[in-house]
Amino acid sequence: MSANCSGIVRSQLFQAKDAPHYRTGWTVIVSLISVAIVLATFNIVQYWLSNKRLDMKRVGSTEYNGEDEKDQKRYFI
Repeated sequence: MSANCSGIVRSQLFQAKDAPHYRTGWTVIVSLISVAIVLATFNIVQYWLSNKRLDMKRVGSTEYNGEDEKDQKRYFI
């Protein structure tokens, strides 16, 4: 299934009229990968900040004893 999907994308991005360098296709692919890297980095930072904020709330709480890390809700990267 993924091979068929990649064939559809390939035929749309790498057209014969753009041969031999296929500048349009490579520009689109590099742009999509760059956006994906930026969004993944943003997501990692967001989870890190959320976990830090949750830890700060737990430390300030009277119910936090520091031993029940397994039972505490955390966002995983």
